[in-house]
Amino acid sequence: MPPRRVLADDLPVMLTTAQDSLPPHGDSRTSTPRAAVVLAKDATVAAPVMQSCGELSVTAYLATSIGEAGSLLAEHAPQVFVVALDGFDAVLDAPGIGALVAMAEPEKSLVLCPQVRMLFLLDLFRRGLDHYTLSPCLPGRLSDALRARLSFEAPAAVLELDDSGKIIETSDACTGLLAPNRDQILGHSLADFFETDGAAHLQHLQVALRHGEAGELAVRLCRNDGRVFDAAVKDASRRNPDGSLSAIRLEVRDLDYYLARKRRVTHQLSAERELHALVTVRAKIQQALIGLKDVNELALLLCNELDHLPGVAAATFYKLESAGVMRAAAHVGTSDCALGAPGVELDALFSGAPGNVMASVVFAGELALFDAATEPDASAARQAMHHMKAKGVLMVPILADSVMFDEAAQAVGCLVIYYADAHPLARDFLEAFAEFGTLASFGLRLIALNHEKTALLSRMQAMAMSDMLTGAANRRHGIEFLEACVGRAAEKGEPVSLVMVDIDKFKRINDEYGHAMGDEVLKAVTRVVSGLIREGDLLVRWGGEEFLIIAPGIDADDTAEIADSIRIAISRPAIPGCHQVTASFGISQIDSPDKVEDAMNLADQALYAAKEGGRNQVVVSTD
Repeated sequence: MPPRRVLADDLPVMLTTAQDSLPPHGDSRTSTPRAAVVLAKDATVAAPVMQSCGELSVTAYLATSIGEAGSLLAEHAPQVFVVALDGFDAVLDAPGIGALVAMAEPEKSLVLCPQVRMLFLLDLFRRGLDHYTLSPCLPGRLSDALRARLSFEAPAAVLELDDSGKIIETSDACTGLLAPNRDQILGHSLADFFETDGAAHLQHLQVALRHGEAGELAVRLCRNDGRVFDAAVKDASRRNPDGSLSAIRLEVRDLDYYLARKRRVTHQLSAERELHALVTVRAKIQQALIGLKDVNELALLLCNELDHLPGVAAATFYKLESAGVMRAAAHVGTSDCALGAPGVELDALFSGAPGNVMASVVFAGELALFDAATEPDASAARQAMHHMKAKGVLMVPILADSVMFDEAAQAVGCLVIYYADAHPLARDFLEAFAEFGTLASFGLRLIALNHEKTALLSRMQAMAMSDMLTGAANRRHGIEFLEACVGRAAEKGEPVSLVMVDIDKFKRINDEYGHAMGDEVLKAVTRVVSGLIREGDLLVRWGGEEFLIIAPGIDADDTAEIADSIRIAISRPAIPGCHQVTASFGISQIDSPDKVEDAMNLADQALYAAKEGGRNQVVVSTD
């Protein structure tokens, strides 16, 4: 019995392309029998998927374990494989799920990923997965995602007709598209499968075929069970050298295929432009990292570059300040919103559930993708997105640069990227944004290394200029400092005073108390002198128990007053285990750059006079 035709709105056959005559979005009258395998730990999690499959006339088989899913995939060879990641372990289950994706084919696979488990998703990307949607998922978005997977590279049904329009041969794809088996197709006229006016449509088609003008036609066909669907019929006929028909062949496809194909092409062109911008920004950041001096500079660089990306409404860089506290270091975009202002805590972004949960996930080193559309209007998270003029937000952890294999990743910061339009980020984009977190981590480490390098150079410089025992300047640094002081003093017309200091009877200290005590005395004298000389003066260990004080911009008489206060201070404290320590001082003054050596000799002579005069006194050279 030929298929029954169902009366509906007249859809005349037109010489046009399928994408110009697409059915309304969401039309699910397709009758092609299809199967889906759904892997979910919990049947309640799988329920929305099973419902959407039913609405799309897809037979869904539920598996609650990886092993069971493998068996169902082998048995049913489904057109789509759906995995709900809730309840699965990112470390233990990722290899098994990745193997199932490969078995089902990546283009037929769809993962429902919780918004706070995006690192699990990145792992599956590396194992071949290409497509995902966030969960909990809006029903319409879930249906769209399933429809896209179901219609991927759908094979065309091929019909061969005789001159009268009778079907004399079919491909396997015709089974299910027009009727359950070939016997219900072969021998029937193509006119029997048009929804209305089959004879007229067939005649119109035959005329177009003879003249080579059929191209691709949008028509409405009918299965033998009465269900109607929109289809594209394409001329695939074989022709003789003179252009006449040698065999009439038609390719028939469900128009859902063309819907998905058009969306893929449009999305791919847009994604390529956005990805090019993303790669350009990444290259700029990589080049700029070397010259960064501090965290604020890094934060501003990242936020500025991210804010220039297509679709990004704003970006904020948070830096770990203390345990459990991250504060904004930079924010670019939506400047009227105080939530991204420098110093504001990350927790303030999401002051209510699930914000605190999301913040804690980021602290643990997890990537989180948040969709405001899935939250109630009154939720704090939804309000935060509203203030930021965003419908989606990606939270990228900045992890410590060295994480041992047996340690959990620790976040030292966080990049928060706000999107003006909520849509699942493609695999390339998620991986690229995760890499921005890595670049930020690298930048923080470079800054820390630069600071360590600067501090190390300062310490090395100090060591090169200092006496290892006492910490006073060494003789080499003292000579360089003296030359510089004399030059500056000559320009200003100012004197430079020299004070030679010698610890009295130091040899006796070493002989009676040992060299260790002698070292302690040298260090104690250094501490006393360093605490009493002026800022800008320099204490130099000149040799053995002898020190030199270089005092620019002051004459010998004023210097003598400072020297006497130092003398008193040295003799006052008793060093445990040693007798009272005293020191003698000789002072001279440099009035001309060519008199430096003379002044050194005069200071030595004054020191000798102090020693000869009974020690523990200050003598100023009168020459």
